[in-house]
Amino acid sequence: MDGNGPNHSEKFYPALFATTFPMSESGQFRDKLTDVENVVPAISTWPREKTRKFQFTNLDGGTQRIDPAEFAHLDPYPMPMPVDREGYAKEENSDRYWASGLADWFNVNAAVKKYSGEAKPVRLLDFGCASGRFLRHAFLQPVEQKFECWGCDLAPANIDWIRRHLPAGIHCQANSSDPSLDFEDDTFDLVTAFSVFTHIDADETEWLLELKRITKPGGLLYITTHNNASWKKVSSRPGTLRQFEHQNRFEENLKTDPSMFSNPMPRERLVFRKDREEVYNCNVWHRDDYIGQQWSKHLEILTIADCAHGSFQSPVIMRA
Repeated sequence: MDGNGPNHSEKFYPALFATTFPMSESGQFRDKLTDVENVVPAISTWPREKTRKFQFTNLDGGTQRIDPAEFAHLDPYPMPMPVDREGYAKEENSDRYWASGLADWFNVNAAVKKYSGEAKPVRLLDFGCASGRFLRHAFLQPVEQKFECWGCDLAPANIDWIRRHLPAGIHCQANSSDPSLDFEDDTFDLVTAFSVFTHIDADETEWLLELKRITKPGGLLYITTHNNASWKKVSSRPGTLRQFEHQNRFEENLKTDPSMFSNPMPRERLVFRKDREEVYNCNVWHRDDYIGQQWSKHLEILTIADCAHGSFQSPVIMRA
């Protein structure tokens, strides 16, 4: 779930269709426009010159550069159209979409190596997996650990996309909007959540506890946030700043202009709301001290890797 929200365009994607899913026993599934049938060709079929070099922020805060063409031949699977990417890149930037998942995979693998000790099989859940932007890379990279990959998402259409187009080794299922997942206690060694808690207003603590419940004792959680470092970057990101202009000022009537972001985050937890958006209708921000005080009540915080997701959001790496 990316902070930019979904990219819907009936003009350019005539095959889009809307599907309504029923209420579950514990909450609601998410309706979404989708284009399951039309796809972007596998990056392995692209000419090398069409895959641009890509750079990202690693867990140590350094800039790491990769050439997607070095890895593209390993991925024979199609990519989703933008409507099924949850805001991660337009069609003309499909190589960037693909490379963003690869970058996250490098960072997550580095976290596993650093905090999990010796190599061993890892059962992984990507919470809010969308159409497999991250999970597709689990089968492509030569790593010391072997991964058993699971994904869950609020939108059944995203699960449908994965089942149709990605390897059967990715196990996935839809989950409802309430903080309850259909997994037994202590199921996973690692749980990731990319740009999910940046959109959870209510039930934040309940979702943290639910993810902890399904994580084995000593297992890792890798959850991206908008934190202090993200806040400092807003004024230099015109697109992000424009998003705030269309959001309300909640109870404090904050003025969302560049000067706001040149000062420290005014509250330990901020929720900016979009009045007309059914999905991604809020952006949630956490100060580092809030994470240290509140999330550490339930999980051991190992590090906050500033801007190591999309060079903007910051993964909080924790131990259950």
